[in-house]
Amino acid sequence: MVLSPVSLKKMPPRALYRPHSAAFPTGQGRDPRPEARPGPASPPCPRVSAGRLAPPGAAPALTTRLRRPPQRGPTAASASSASLRRDATSSNNSPSPAGDAAAASLRARGAAGLPPPPPSAQPRSARRGSRPGWQRARRGGGREPSPHRLCKSTWGHCSIYNKNPPLGFSFRKLYMQLDEGSLTFNANPDEGVNYFMSKGILDDSPKEIAKFIFCTRTLNWKKLRIYLDERRDVLDDLVTLHNFRNQFLPNALREFFRHIHAPEERGEYLETLITKFSHRFCACNPDLMRELGLSPDAVYVLCYSLILLSIDLTSPHVKNKMSKREFIRNTRRAAQNISEDFVGHLYDNIYLIGHVAA
Repeated sequence: MVLSPVSLKKMPPRALYRPHSAAFPTGQGRDPRPEARPGPASPPCPRVSAGRLAPPGAAPALTTRLRRPPQRGPTAASASSASLRRDATSSNNSPSPAGDAAAASLRARGAAGLPPPPPSAQPRSARRGSRPGWQRARRGGGREPSPHRLCKSTWGHCSIYNKNPPLGFSFRKLYMQLDEGSLTFNANPDEGVNYFMSKGILDDSPKEIAKFIFCTRTLNWKKLRIYLDERRDVLDDLVTLHNFRNQFLPNALREFFRHIHAPEERGEYLETLITKFSHRFCACNPDLMRELGLSPDAVYVLCYSLILLSIDLTSPHVKNKMSKREFIRNTRRAAQNISEDFVGHLYDNIYLIGHVAA
């Protein structure tokens, strides 16, 4: 029998609050299909709480509780791993038999008045103990750089590297002298070079001084620019140390000004630098110059054009930037027989990468 709102109204009031078994006689209120009836091995059906009927459309409250699974003992894998950990801990904390035997032999030699054996003859367990390797490691996490490595990594070339070391020579002392000479150079370039020569670190040769400047990064670039302006012989040797083979012209100019800083203002020194760079670039790329039809004078004009374009594109004071079409027109007027595509690539390099003398 299925209850409906109409049938509920017709039933007496007490029938609504009777237990479930009393409200439905035997054989009523169950599904007549045999496959829907619970079998003997099926779990018990949940009971209606307090034996009362739930309102129509509401799910009955269940009184069954979920049971926690029974606690099981440790498995064989966990027991074996625990035993392995106990064995490893006991082996690390307890001395090894070889260490005990070595210690006993040392005590016996001491009691007999004999000197201990040399470290090479002692077993490893007696020399280092039974501690594991990670306990014997240094706390620093690695080997400290030696003075030899520090000298050659900071000052790549010195004349003393290629000589027989004098009596009492040490790289620790040489490092202190190089550091002192660099500080002296940054204060007064002439006194710094004289200090290096007096200590035998550098030879009195423009080529050796140029190699020292080329391989050193601790020198002040402003003082270095003043020194190179006075020593043009050192500047010539310094330019010949650069290799611009198979390099694009703006990139080669950036590398050149990275070692030899350009002056802040136009003048005779800037013209000298660009002239020396133009001849060196043509000497390193003879095939390219022949293919493009460029000469040192044409490269000189292109370098000046690249410097002016760098200032125009990077300066915040210039409001109207030079366009690519204007740069190509102005450059081809100054330097003839230059392809338009090549000049366009020069503009793109400055526009994307930046200043050539920054």
